[in-house]
Amino acid sequence: MNYKEILQLFSSQARIAGTDYEQDIVPLIVKTLGIERSELHAYPEREVSEDEYKKLTMKLNRLLSDEPLEYIIGEAEFMGYRLKITPDVLIPRVETESLVQLLVADLNNQSKDKPVNVLEVGVGSGCIAVALKKLTPHIEYTGLEISLPAMEIAQLNLSTQLGINFVTNNDKAVATEGENQITLINSDIKDYQAAPAARPTHIIANAPYITSAEMAGLPPSVKNYEPQIALDGGPDGLEVYKSILSYVNHLEVPASLFFEASPSTVSKLKNAVEQLNLYREVVILPDQFGRERFLIARQ
Repeated sequence: MNYKEILQLFSSQARIAGTDYEQDIVPLIVKTLGIERSELHAYPEREVSEDEYKKLTMKLNRLLSDEPLEYIIGEAEFMGYRLKITPDVLIPRVETESLVQLLVADLNNQSKDKPVNVLEVGVGSGCIAVALKKLTPHIEYTGLEISLPAMEIAQLNLSTQLGINFVTNNDKAVATEGENQITLINSDIKDYQAAPAARPTHIIANAPYITSAEMAGLPPSVKNYEPQIALDGGPDGLEVYKSILSYVNHLEVPASLFFEASPSTVSKLKNAVEQLNLYREVVILPDQFGRERFLIARQ
């Protein structure tokens, strides 16, 4: 069977399935065959081997069973950076790119001579960390991740994208980039205590924010495949954020906050932040689809 026949057959099967999977057929084919997208169309008569066809069919069946394309091909793109993805980590969303852009804009408005320590709670794939260090290399970065397999994926993505090597010691991995450190810690925010020099000036989080009751209503591609630990935010969807605010409340100098949350609960999160009486400005901003998504708090 050649490229043209495979593309036609797989696209037809995706249409019959009555899903949006047809848009995923081309990337599924080119990634499985290890070819460029242009080759698929430039050489329609090129034949595939029997083994290649078997691999393609197996992956198509996974796709039509609602498994996300990113897990099938093992990678995803975030802000133009190609990242390794496994079922141990949440698939990066385009909304989170806007969260990163908000923090980057804030950091670029500050003096480069002023120390900046960014703490991320819930590192996942490392997508936020990679983008931040690419766009604001002068920052010190610390990331907390409760899942060790997820932290290892983040470490791999940071090493690959930044060309750095980590030194691992028990639950911590540290790399040096120029004069700045990147630290990953296998820890919950409840158990984290930063040394005075590493106390955060900014905290960024795309923490679990789906309420436990909403979990059952998620699409099969999400609830059956993505890690629940990265989705379930507890009864009110704010469990992790409350722990972050408890941590912030004990800092000598409160860190600026950059949070991604659910449109259904972000107002409650804003109220919780305002009750701390630590910030001169607490605002909710929309994502690129017009939904209230981000909470920003500054001193």
